[in-house]
Amino acid sequence: MLSAGVGVAAASSLPEAPSHQTPLTAASAEGAAQGSTPPDERCHDPKPNADLHNCDLTFLRGTQAGKNLAGANLTGAILTDMSLRETILVDANLSDAKLDGAILYHANLDRANLTGAKVTGADLTKATLESANLTGAILPRTTLESANLTGAKVTGADLEGANLFGADLTGADLTGVDLRTTNLNNANLTSANLTRANLIGVGLHANLSRAVLKRAQLGDADLQGVDLSDAHLAGADLTGANLNGTNLTHADLRPFDGVHTQLTGTKLRDANLTGADLTGVNLSHADLTSITLNDAVLNEADLDYANLGYAKLTHANLTHAKLTHSNLNHSDATSANLTGADLTGANGGDMKLTAADLSGTIWYDGHTCATQGSIGRCG
Repeated sequence: MLSAGVGVAAASSLPEAPSHQTPLTAASAEGAAQGSTPPDERCHDPKPNADLHNCDLTFLRGTQAGKNLAGANLTGAILTDMSLRETILVDANLSDAKLDGAILYHANLDRANLTGAKVTGADLTKATLESANLTGAILPRTTLESANLTGAKVTGADLEGANLFGADLTGADLTGVDLRTTNLNNANLTSANLTRANLIGVGLHANLSRAVLKRAQLGDADLQGVDLSDAHLAGADLTGANLNGTNLTHADLRPFDGVHTQLTGTKLRDANLTGADLTGVNLSHADLTSITLNDAVLNEADLDYANLGYAKLTHANLTHAKLTHSNLNHSDATSANLTGADLTGANGGDMKLTAADLSGTIWYDGHTCATQGSIGRCG
């Protein structure tokens, strides 16, 4: 019979029993780091209104497409490279969530909170983001083609290189957003707020009617043919912008520095350009019907064949301006300076010239109207 001491000694000398736990290899460690195992039980059951904050849900990759996660709290959640195609995320909180590379095709994110979310390279094609909050969201190179962003708040978001082709941004708030390399072709920005937005050099074929573009940076932007009717462009920088054929009907452009801006054939009917500097600008064939150009500077401007019917030109400076073949019917040029202006072939029926300076003006028939000091009359 073995003594207790001997038994203990013998037992301690026996080989250890094999462990039933799987060793932690480099591959499994990496999998754990990537969230192959959820941090806690609440992350196992994504459903409407679920508390999934900070959950790494990549272990569910490929299983959440088309699921209903409406109202879920996904603050700080990790959803990178996941397929969330047609997933319902209405009213979900995705602030600071990681959605890089995620597929959200046709997903419904109406009223979702994506404040500070990282969505780099994600596909949100045809996704619904109506009234969503994207304040400060990181969206470079994100595909938002044909997405519905009606009324969305995109203030301070990073949209560098994003594709918003055909997107609906009606009433969206894009205050201060850098859109220099963003594709906005065929996008609808009706009534959108682009105050201080940067669109320098952007080529647009978008609807910007009634858009708020106060102090927006639009230098060298290609806005040819864009609908900017009723747009608020007060203080916007349009230096070097291409506005040929652009619809600026009823637009407010005060104050407007149009030097180096292309305005051939532009529609400026009923637009307000009070005090604008249009020195040497080409406005030939432009529709300036009922435009307000009071106190504007149009020295040497080209207004050949321009329609200035019912235009307000009080105190405007039209020195040496080319008004050949223009329509000046019922325009008001009270106290305007038309020194040396050329009105050959123009139609000026009922044009008001009270106290206007017509010194050296070439009249409708091609003859010099008057000598130096002619005020308010020809001859």
